[in-house]
Amino acid sequence: MGVCVQSRTRFVSGAALISDGDRIVDAKMRVSEGVFAAGDIAAFPAPPEGKPTRIKHCRVAQQQARIAAANMMGEEASYRATPFFWTYHYGQNFEYFGHADGWDDEIVGGDIDIQNFAAFLLQGQRVVAVVA
Repeated sequence: MGVCVQSRTRFVSGAALISDGDRIVDAKMRVSEGVFAAGDIAAFPAPPEGKPTRIKHCRVAQQQARIAAANMMGEEASYRATPFFWTYHYGQNFEYFGHADGWDDEIVGGDIDIQNFAAFLLQGQRVVAVVA
């Protein structure tokens, strides 16, 4: 458990910060020339707009770390995956695909009361995330 945890990234000079000190990376997971980051501290260009976004989940960190490692070894790999993660609470599994800072409409199929559903989160006419 990490309670009131703060990233320790300020020692990296010459690299873009977001408000809480975490780092903005490009699609190659590069902070700056020769410096890479992945996981909780990395604000990556999330599809489709490319807005710097952090997804604090181990699955995303693992995917990003593979891209960072490949690029450290001289490859030209880019992280272009749509964020996906899952969690398990109180006997229920929840899955989340996409990313929505906000949405203006939702379409729900199934039954939320018994937690057997899929909810499509929309901005305008575009689905930006699905939770099930």
